Amino acid sequence: MKNYRLNILANCGIIIVVAFLLNGCASSGIIRSSTPMTESLSNYKAVMVKASSELSDSSEEVGQLEKLVIDKLREQNKLEVITQSSSSGGSELQLNLKLVQLVKVSTSRRLMLGAGAGRALASIIGELIDAKTGKSVGKFEIEGQSSEGSIFAGTTSQAIERASEQIIEHIQKNI
Repeated sequence: MKNYRLNILANCGIIIVVAFLLNGCASSGIIRSSTPMTESLSNYKAVMVKASSELSDSSEEVGQLEKLVIDKLREQNKLEVITQSSSSGGSELQLNLKLVQLVKVSTSRRLMLGAGAGRALASIIGELIDAKTGKSVGKFEIEGQSSEGSIFAGTTSQAIERASEQIIEHIQKNI
């Protein structure tokens, strides 16, 4: 009977450790509103997305962020997405995204160090601006963080992907 109880306790301990490790390996994201929305985004029909950064060596990540947000907005099909190269009418809303912090984890670093490489991080400040008036409709801060456990995940790209999902989630909540 005593061995039976020890086996149950050991199995519970293993389950708790595995659950803790799996939870620690997941990618995550945070949304913080700096300035609450002054009006519903449903009042707008078209949006233009512009991503930028003052960080050195981040042009690839800025391009990835802008492309992901544009693609995800198009999938949602709630706002027409106007690009700088498109010939259709002007946007009513401008989404400015500024990459303010970037902790990179490359694929090679992840392969060499595994979980020891840490988590990639992308912090972004977003602002929605009414294109006609030039006034801010709302500001927010987004943080995307990669997982740290998998050889095939946990890179900078995953942090950018997670941040883009958070941006779309924030916009969807305000339409």
